Amino acid sequence: MLRVKLTLDTKVFGDITDKIVYFGRNVSTFNYDSKQAGQFSFIDISYKLGKGWDAVYETQFIDTPNGTAVAPHLGIQTFKTLAPNLTLYSIGTVNIPTQRDPKLYGELVATLRWTPPITANKKWHFLAQAETVTDFHEKGLMYASQKFRVGVGNTRFEGGFS
Repeated sequence: MLRVKLTLDTKVFGDITDKIVYFGRNVSTFNYDSKQAGQFSFIDISYKLGKGWDAVYETQFIDTPNGTAVAPHLGIQTFKTLAPNLTLYSIGTVNIPTQRDPKLYGELVATLRWTPPITANKKWHFLAQAETVTDFHEKGLMYASQKFRVGVGNTRFEGGFS
């Protein structure tokens, strides 16, 4: 049976100051088999510590059957260029326990991207990306996801298949 799911993954980011950066991401999904829609969003504010490391405050917004759960997190992230057109982004966070979500848990995310140019003027590039998300708590693994993406992009937009 063919399983079809549409995902729209949007990201926005920019500098607030030379040391403070914002990053927002929304992943909206629609499953054609179940006719169910869902979304996951977060907003990060990071502070540059130096040598490629940043302290991060993150607020996650998670679709649940009872409404949207809001989960604040603290963590650290890094972005490294491994070779021309090859980058690695990684972040580790732990939630800040709240009355609604009192248990402590952590999350690790790693994204490896390869973006070689496909035009002589380097305005367009090929995209190959692997991303893994792992959530854990005191009893072990809570959630794990691996996404592989291929596509094309320019200096402002990227699109492809996952």
